[in-house]
Amino acid sequence: MKFIILLTFVSSYYTGFSQIRRDCDKYRTGKFEVDNHDGTISYITRTGKIQSERSKGYKGKDKIEWLDECSYRLIPLKVKDKRGAVGTEILTFRIVETHLHYYIVRISGARHLDTDVYVKVYERGYLYYDKK
Repeated sequence: MKFIILLTFVSSYYTGFSQIRRDCDKYRTGKFEVDNHDGTISYITRTGKIQSERSKGYKGKDKIEWLDECSYRLIPLKVKDKRGAVGTEILTFRIVETHLHYYIVRISGARHLDTDVYVKVYERGYLYYDKK
């Protein structure tokens, strides 16, 4: 009996992760929000080939290069960064989890960071909906 319960749990676990990967398509385009660590909010608009982002002290436009179903690279086209936090680096993004109204992305390639950064990106209008 314990074996059957364990087998059911393990198969549910892996089925859940396989569904996460298929949900990446939902976030390829749209409008999103990010609560930044400095207390500002970034507003992102992503079309098939271009992503624009704005927040206090930052405005950017990037070309999107999709690497696979859940990974993409942002190549800066225009950057106005008064804070000097982003610059013109090419960053790689990997969607690692998807949920109903947000996803978690791993960002790599920033020279000024020692490690990858994980960010929760919400669909526009759903910022913090999971914390209520």
